[in-house]
Amino acid sequence: MANFNHFSPTVRPVWPNSATPWPLLWLLAAISLLAAQPGWAQDVSQYRFAASSSTFTPIVGGTAVSNLSANDAISANIPLPFTFYYGGRAINSIQATTDGYIDVRGSSTYSQSINGLGLGLTTIAPYYDDMTGVNGTASYAVTGSAPNRVFTFEWLNWADGYNATTPSLSFQVKLYEGTNVIQFVYRPEAGPFDSSIASASIGIDGGSAAAGGRGNFISLADASASPAVVNNATAALPVNTINTRPATGQTYTFAPANALAAHAALGAGSIEVFPNPAQRAFTLRLPALAAERTAQVTVINSLGQPVQTRLLELNPAGTQTQVDVSALAAGLYTVRLQAGGLKAAQQVVVE
Repeated sequence: MANFNHFSPTVRPVWPNSATPWPLLWLLAAISLLAAQPGWAQDVSQYRFAASSSTFTPIVGGTAVSNLSANDAISANIPLPFTFYYGGRAINSIQATTDGYIDVRGSSTYSQSINGLGLGLTTIAPYYDDMTGVNGTASYAVTGSAPNRVFTFEWLNWADGYNATTPSLSFQVKLYEGTNVIQFVYRPEAGPFDSSIASASIGIDGGSAAAGGRGNFISLADASASPAVVNNATAALPVNTINTRPATGQTYTFAPANALAAHAALGAGSIEVFPNPAQRAFTLRLPALAAERTAQVTVINSLGQPVQTRLLELNPAGTQTQVDVSALAAGLYTVRLQAGGLKAAQQVVVE
C-alpha cells in the first residue's frame, strides 16, 4: 500500500503554546449529556490537547483480534461497552486497522491508499502509517466499573513499513467513559525503525465539517514530548511526515472542550482558589449563598477522575476553607463545587 498519510480529527482548540498543556474538564458529569445534544456538537478541532508521560501496560487477558496480525486489514465492528461521544456523535462501536488507526463510522472496508487525516474520514489515529501486524497481536479490554470504565485497544509489536518484519512500536488508544477523553500511549520496541520510509500522522479526525468540505482535525507536528498542534483553524492540511517514534510511556490526551459550557455561575460570585500554583494545600473561597448550607467539593484529575471529595458547611456570609492536596501528584486539577442546584469549577495547578 502506498505510504502517504494525513489525518483528520475533531476537537476543540488545544492550547498549542500553553505552559500548562493539560485538558481542563470543568464539570465532568455534564460532558456526556452535553455531547448528546445537537446544539453542543463540537468538531474535533476544538478539543484540548495535552502531552504527558505515563506507563505503557500491555493488555493481559483481553480479546484478541486475530485478523489484524496481517498486512492491510480492518477488523469487524467491535462493540463498545458504553456510549462514547466523539465530536458530538454517539459512538457504540469501532473498527481497527493494521495501519495504526481506528475508524468510528461503523461500516468501513479496508481501501485506504493514503493516511487520510483531514480527508473527511472519522478516525482516531495514534500512529497512522503504512504498518503491518504480521508478527504482532491486536487486542482490546475494558477496565474499571461504570460510570468510569476505560476501553483500550492495543497494537502490540507492530512494524512500520508494509515489508517490515521486525516489531518496532507498540501503542494503545484509550477511550474514557463519561468524560469522552481520548488517550494515546506508546512503547518503542527493539526492532529497527527506518525513518526514511516512516511518514506517520498522529491525531484525531472528525470527518467533513460541511458537505463537500475537508474534514476537521487536530494533528500533531511531531512525536516529541511536547509536540506543536495544527488543526483546521490554523492549517489547510494535517501533518503526515512524522518519522520518529514516541518515547516509552509518551502519552497524548485529547479532551472535549464543550465541558466548559457546563460551567454555571455559583450565585452572583465565583469561587476563588489561592495560592495557585499550590504545593501542599490551597484556600477555597466561596461567595455568600443565602439559601444553601452545604456544598460538595470534588477535586478531579486531568482524566476526569475524582481524587478527593468532601462535604463543606457553608457560612451565609461567605465561606473560606483549606484543601489539602499534599497526597496528589503534580499536575493540573479541577476543583468542582456543587451547592444545591448551583455549580462552579476552577482549575488549580499542584506543584
